[in-house]
Amino acid sequence: MPVVELATWVLSDACLKDKTLLNPAIDFFKAGAAGVKSVHYGIAEEDQKTMYLFVVWESLEHHKALMARPDYPKCIGLGPTIGEGGLKMRHIEYLYDFMPALTAPVTEVFLMKLKDGKTMKDVDAVFQPLGDAIDKFNVNNYPSNRGKVIEDPKQYCITIGWDSIKAHTDCVGQESFKPFIEGIYNLADEMNLIHVPLKAL
Repeated sequence: MPVVELATWVLSDACLKDKTLLNPAIDFFKAGAAGVKSVHYGIAEEDQKTMYLFVVWESLEHHKALMARPDYPKCIGLGPTIGEGGLKMRHIEYLYDFMPALTAPVTEVFLMKLKDGKTMKDVDAVFQPLGDAIDKFNVNNYPSNRGKVIEDPKQYCITIGWDSIKAHTDCVGQESFKPFIEGIYNLADEMNLIHVPLKAL
């Protein structure tokens, strides 16, 4: 079953000045790492320094095989690009097709951690009607999607494709969306939302 790796990190000062430091990692994935179906990466619009890397794997086992290599993680070549705070990695099992969101002009990435006592049923109760409402507004075939983080079942990742950040803010700024926003705040106590224009390798 395909699984999506999401790696995030603040770029080092050196990489912010010289983006060619990313080339070894780009070359590694372009060479065709076993089990990699596609790679998408970009820098968050909000801070212009946090990298979001989505790697679509045929299975979690394929990524585990890479991580078991004796030369991992040096073989990828990301080291010089990683700044303060290090690299954070998650594996996500999405409910629906995630490719429209990853290939849209702008990808909304919303990470959240559920409050104690909240369950997947609570997530569905909020995000299924919210997703349906967004999809009616966001007509360019970027259906909303969500998935559980394998490493922590209380963490979820929502990804939605948009034509622009303005399209997103115009959508959720409508009066009819206020109950959905309140529902999210009742559901989660740790949240992070960014927008990123992703490039595909």
